[in-house]
Amino acid sequence: MKVLIPLPKKDFDPSEVVIPWSILRTGCQVVFATPDGVRSVPDNHTLTGDGLGLLSPVLKTGKRVKHALDEMMNTHYFHHPITYEEAYNTDFEGIILPGVHVDGAKDYLESETLQKLITKHMQKRKPIGAICQGLLILARCKGSNKLSLIYDKKVTGLPKVFEWLSHDFPKGLFADNVERLSLEDEVKSVLKNKDQFKAGPPPLLKDSLSRLWIGHVVKDENLVTARWAGDAHRFAMEFKEMLL
Repeated sequence: MKVLIPLPKKDFDPSEVVIPWSILRTGCQVVFATPDGVRSVPDNHTLTGDGLGLLSPVLKTGKRVKHALDEMMNTHYFHHPITYEEAYNTDFEGIILPGVHVDGAKDYLESETLQKLITKHMQKRKPIGAICQGLLILARCKGSNKLSLIYDKKVTGLPKVFEWLSHDFPKGLFADNVERLSLEDEVKSVLKNKDQFKAGPPPLLKDSLSRLWIGHVVKDENLVTARWAGDAHRFAMEFKEMLL
């Protein structure tokens, strides 16, 4: 079973990639893709905790994820990612869209090729998961009716208050440009009803395989969404269940 994880050229969220990879690699072939087929680089802010503002203790990558990141980055598929164009011409059983931070956001969130790939995959009603800013790709994809792919979907995403606290919004960790709306506001703007956005409890604790209940995810048919790295274990487990 082949699963795609598209990545930006740089600044992907380590936990939102490593945790799904760790859970999916048993029973699945996890393939990575980047805009140019060159190995991606994780976001250094979340690895070190530097510049994360008041939420630095919460957002900083844990030791276990750092260890797994080293292991993942030494695998063949991470060292040799395919391009977005190659991914578009390949069939996958599932796709996971992780979050990305600051400078690396533009070539990932605004890629027309990646948006075409996601649209094609959604139309086939195959499992797709989006966590944190990965949800913005879905929000920006348009179907044949010119509406967003998530227009009639129930979703969850990063609450805007979390963006404010993470740094100097809108120039902080989660901003892809200084003009944009918060993720919550942008996503709500493409939904049929703003109530379809399910923020969940305050995202201040991280889940784990032994504490999946802490993670907040929303499932709607072939789509599962989550808010941030603290939901990543439950997110990955729910996604894997959809594949089976």
